[in-house]
Amino acid sequence: MDRFQDLSNQQPVQDQRGWLSFGIGILLAITTGILLHWVPPQPRLDVYAFAFAAIGAVYVGSALAEKRGRSIFLEAAIAIACIALSLFALWVSPLVLMVQQKSE
Repeated sequence: MDRFQDLSNQQPVQDQRGWLSFGIGILLAITTGILLHWVPPQPRLDVYAFAFAAIGAVYVGSALAEKRGRSIFLEAAIAIACIALSLFALWVSPLVLMVQQKSE
């Protein structure tokens, strides 16, 4: 019984990995933003649009992996909206993705 009491006072390992993953994600996002600062405007818009569409695709994949019937429809709708907004930004107006186009 003492063995179970010792385990109950410890933090789960998964919680610690979650914060580490969150920190790595923030660091990579900041690094990407800094590196894209020197990229010309049109390729920068393409990269942002591709990343936004990829986020939508990953969102659908995670919804399907969880196999929750009710939330799959909502998560698929959000993913379709992400992909549609990225296409709209490429074809109509980059302001949808909040990417400023400088006139050169």
